[in-house]
Amino acid sequence: MLQKPPPKLGGGFFRCSGALFHCDLIAGFIARPGWWEGGTPNHLLINQAKWNELPKNCQSIIVVVAGAANIEQTARYDGRNSQALRRLVANGVQLRPFSTEIMDACLKASNEVNAEESAKNVNYKKVLADMEAYRNL
Repeated sequence: MLQKPPPKLGGGFFRCSGALFHCDLIAGFIARPGWWEGGTPNHLLINQAKWNELPKNCQSIIVVVAGAANIEQTARYDGRNSQALRRLVANGVQLRPFSTEIMDACLKASNEVNAEESAKNVNYKKVLADMEAYRNL
């Protein structure tokens, strides 16, 4: 991961391995689709024993509030991301598709990981099967 941006990059913002940096323009194009970072959902972890001690109405409140926070964060991300993309395009950045070779390699790797995880984890296998059934409607 880069610790600081190279001096030639200027003054706008860019991301590298989760870190936000400042530069004007790194390259004249952006590869699409950007499926690897569609938005990061929130996660709420609560100790199971403590959760079980909570009254049902409090559990329900936590579930609803956590869900609402996740939806709001995703909506903000989507709204700001599209605005940023419009600014980039307005400043001359071109959107270019990934090559068929790259997309095929990503699909192959994804299918391999899914097969490996499904063989080890029955819950993963069930979720994957449900997702694939929905995708293939």
